Amino acid sequence: MSKVFVNEDWPKLLLVDPATDGNPAVYELIEEFTFEMGDDSGATIKITIPKGFRTDLASVIRWLWFKFPPNGPWTRAALIHDYFYRNKTPFSRFFADSVFREVMRLDGVSTWKRVLMYYAVRSFGWMFFKKESD
Repeated sequence: MSKVFVNEDWPKLLLVDPATDGNPAVYELIEEFTFEMGDDSGATIKITIPKGFRTDLASVIRWLWFKFPPNGPWTRAALIHDYFYRNKTPFSRFFADSVFREVMRLDGVSTWKRVLMYYAVRSFGWMFFKKESD
């Protein structure tokens, strides 16, 4: 995927369960969130994340929250990534991780943070990815 475009809408999230005792905060979409993306070849996909979908946004270990809090400029990328990971979709884990990286780039996340977050999901995401066949 050489170039990705994503619609400009930002998700509307509600904090439903604050972080406690090492557990991440939980956010809930308060309205449907639709995004569309494509590449230079003209191929596009459109995904709608339903109202009520719950996410912890960026799943970062607590001692790194000072640099990588769960919500930040990567919020939209984390929401999309969580949706891909937690739902049976025809998309591969590599695709989900690539979209995560590209949306962060589009949303202005600095290169060093984007690279670290991308390699974190590539290294550890296999434990959480829900395959279509599951």
